[in-house]
Amino acid sequence: MISVRIDTSIIIVTYNQADSLKRALQALSSQTVQDFEVIIIDEGSTDTTRMVCREASSFLPNFQYHHLGSWSGKGRAGCRNLGIKASSGNFLLFTDSDCIPERDWVEKMRFALDKKAVIAGAVKSPMSDYLLLCHIIAQFHRFIPENKAGPIPYIAGANMGIQKFVLERTGLFEEGCNMAEDMEWLLRARTHGFQSIFEPGAMITHIPEGRSKLWPVLNYAMIHAESTIQLRIRYSSLLKTPFLLKSPILLFFASPAIAICSIFENFMKNPELLRYLHTLPVVLIIRLAWCKGAIRGLKKMNREKEV
Repeated sequence: MISVRIDTSIIIVTYNQADSLKRALQALSSQTVQDFEVIIIDEGSTDTTRMVCREASSFLPNFQYHHLGSWSGKGRAGCRNLGIKASSGNFLLFTDSDCIPERDWVEKMRFALDKKAVIAGAVKSPMSDYLLLCHIIAQFHRFIPENKAGPIPYIAGANMGIQKFVLERTGLFEEGCNMAEDMEWLLRARTHGFQSIFEPGAMITHIPEGRSKLWPVLNYAMIHAESTIQLRIRYSSLLKTPFLLKSPILLFFASPAIAICSIFENFMKNPELLRYLHTLPVVLIIRLAWCKGAIRGLKKMNREKEV
């Protein structure tokens, strides 16, 4: 029997998303290439995730399932690190259980990683769900498939590829991050001289559960902002973080202007976004929610400094 060398490892962290995970695994089973391994890190699901993975092992030949028992508290970063340590490939692809890779996703990501060490893939939304589309435009506007290939300052954990040697130089994902561990790692990688390259052809469709209603979308923006604002302060010299984003009082009064200006800048710098102009009213509300979450994050930082 001839053994097949595995050079690509796909790492997915999941928790109680059995139906979404099943959909993602089925998409991986129909890829245009099949010489890859899939590593599932289950943070203690209590639904039918174990059964879904047992079934997947019958149609995905190189399949690993790691169940961490009762909820481990490791967080996405810690679970991704476990997946990295269990991987065989030199090319590491990351996506989420609520994402559906296109049929040529692995092939396109691997082709891109042959040339560059860090790849940000494209994130798209079902056009039929207006609020979900607004969420994707607000949070992932840098990664829509219509954007041009090339250097990009951030990366999205829902669709990213990393050559393993990069992690050996930068270190793994920072454990303890509640969110935005992908952003923290990429910023750290940039301080080591690595740059993320956007590959629009490597697409996934992102269908996060519960974000077809306004409040979950706004709540996500606020929670995400709490983490990202702290990273903007921590890496302020790299990001050239403006003074307005460092003061909770200034940010409070400037929030409407910041929300409007950020949208104007995004849409004017990227003409491809103009086809999504109908999302502007909700995107504006999402940006205001981001400002509220950022204020909360700044206040938390200030309290921690006082302790």
